Amino acid sequence: VFLVMGISVGHAQILKLDFNSTNQDGGPHNQEGWSAYDAGHEVAADFVMLYRDYSWPKLFSAVWSGQEAYKKVNDTWEREVKLHLRDDNDFDVLLEFNENMLNSAPQNAILITNGDYDTYPAWYLQARGVRQDVIIVNRSLLNLKDYARYLMQMGLPLTISNEEMDKIQHKKDADGLVTISDQLIQILLRQETNPVVFSTTVFRPEQYGYPLRLSGLVYEIGEPGIDIVRSRRLLFEEFKFDRLSSRPVDSVNINLQNMVINYAAIAFRLAAALEDSGEYQQAIKALRFARRFAEEPVSYYNEAKIYLKMGQDEVADRMVDTLLRVKVGDIKLIKEVARMYYESGMKEKAISILAASLAKNPANNELADLILKYQEE
Repeated sequence: VFLVMGISVGHAQILKLDFNSTNQDGGPHNQEGWSAYDAGHEVAADFVMLYRDYSWPKLFSAVWSGQEAYKKVNDTWEREVKLHLRDDNDFDVLLEFNENMLNSAPQNAILITNGDYDTYPAWYLQARGVRQDVIIVNRSLLNLKDYARYLMQMGLPLTISNEEMDKIQHKKDADGLVTISDQLIQILLRQETNPVVFSTTVFRPEQYGYPLRLSGLVYEIGEPGIDIVRSRRLLFEEFKFDRLSSRPVDSVNINLQNMVINYAAIAFRLAAALEDSGEYQQAIKALRFARRFAEEPVSYYNEAKIYLKMGQDEVADRMVDTLLRVKVGDIKLIKEVARMYYESGMKEKAISILAASLAKNPANNELADLILKYQEE
């Protein structure tokens, strides 16, 4: 994720230029060397000018103390991220993801976010009227007490006095470092005024000791698992994918690709829950939906397994053929596929898959042993 708080003139001065990559608009260079250099020089100059206009710590301090309007944060972030992305569609994809994240949160939620790409765009959208009932709390910034105090002034139900706030410090326990932010989040989790949810981009939300239930792009406190009804409605009916669907996923910024994987992760979780509940067609729909965002081989495996449960062996075979073409020569995967067939009562099919792989890998004793095991049972 592109980190905005640490930018400096020095960073702009050492910007590395790729003379054979892209122009400033993100397209291929037109002239060898010079066009790419001119574009890079303009970007470096723009970053220097942007730095001269502000520094993030000072800007935040001014906003939190009431000396600067919050609008300055959004305006500055918009200029900076557009310089970084250099692609209007990528900017719109980023906003689209954050709007889907905000719309995953229940009414009047406290939404814990992780970094730049799930915080600044959400603030930006709220300034334009999107889900202004949600209180966004950036987990990293919450280590700054002035930020915590500012959020309390804005209505965050953080039940801690100024004296207690002054005393709170990072500390260690048996599990490691417990940050100021972690301690304040624990206080938030104990209040009952507003529901607390974590963005799916947050690292290890389970560390706070509460059971988590996936609901779209957030984790709610509740029975472990996934909210099937709500997640299905969000994914298939309410989420917006217009900008992301306008071109191949692998053509967007790499940081955005990493965020987009969250859509696939939700769909995989949803598919597993639907399969467990016997809703096989809906589970297959979710797996195919996941492949729009990440071509994970496991989706073909899971789909084949469902078709075997439905008694549609030929369709399952086609899924397996696709899987083995995607992951050629993966011995571990071949053993899993064989096990799937074996557990479905198709012993001969399992043995034939293992035998075909053993013919190509005659020194693999594990394959030979597994064939013998299946033959004897």
